[in-house]
Amino acid sequence: MYCQGVQVEDGSGRWDDPIANLVNTAKGFVPNEMASKAPEAKIESMVKGYFSNVEDRAIIDAIKEAEKATSGEIRLHVEKQCKGDVLDRASEVFSLLAMHKTQLRNGVLIYLAVVDRKFAIIGDTGINQKVETHYWGGIKDHMSTKFKTDAIVLGLCETIKTIGQKLKDHFPLLTSDVIELEDETSNGDT
Repeated sequence: MYCQGVQVEDGSGRWDDPIANLVNTAKGFVPNEMASKAPEAKIESMVKGYFSNVEDRAIIDAIKEAEKATSGEIRLHVEKQCKGDVLDRASEVFSLLAMHKTQLRNGVLIYLAVVDRKFAIIGDTGINQKVETHYWGGIKDHMSTKFKTDAIVLGLCETIKTIGQKLKDHFPLLTSDVIELEDETSNGDT
């Protein structure tokens, strides 16, 4: 496998440790009764059905801000469900989004399956060679803590900022750098 990541799932319908009915209570997420009607659209610039326009804009702005000082690339992909192992699915999405095609192999994917309450963070080989072995676990723990308090968007934005800083430390922006991947979120079953 060309990338490494961490996953959180326990099969009980919770993000890592107990969270009270996240899909029903988290702002911006579809309620359980609407989950079956959530969009399964192809990749779009907005995570329709999961985040409000304002929340989606905040996430995209966080990505843009995080990438201002680095050649690294950060993406968020949100799906309704994750059939199978979350790391396997996140790796598949990483490939489908062509995140492995960055010149320095410094792409990072945050993958969420909202109904199944699973997430994974995948970093390509370039960034994985630079970060400490416990780095992704710390990122996962921070996200889990925020998710437990229903601060989903805040947790994502803070995580994106933290990852951006790490990318900046190891892959600073050079004048010759070009944007290799669009600053957008994606959703649905790609």
